[in-house]
Amino acid sequence: MWLLGAVVLVWVIGDGIVRIINASRGKPIKRRLDELESDLAAMDVELEETRHRVEVIERLVDKRNGSNRAGKGSGTGDDDEGQRA
Repeated sequence: MWLLGAVVLVWVIGDGIVRIINASRGKPIKRRLDELESDLAAMDVELEETRHRVEVIERLVDKRNGSNRAGKGSGTGDDDEGQRA
């Protein structure tokens, strides 16, 4: 009789462990990780675009400051239209 109890106990514990493992590998977690990876990729693209914009703005500011110091140009930035993103 005790052997039957031990078998049932092992079966219940084993079943619980299997359920816990399956729950930890569940689709919601994988889906969430996939969403986070896609968010990270989107943020990486956005970061690169922002870096490019900052570089363009820095060039415009450097060009404008150089023009003002040298007394060249109107300082309005009209000649910089081709560099804007």
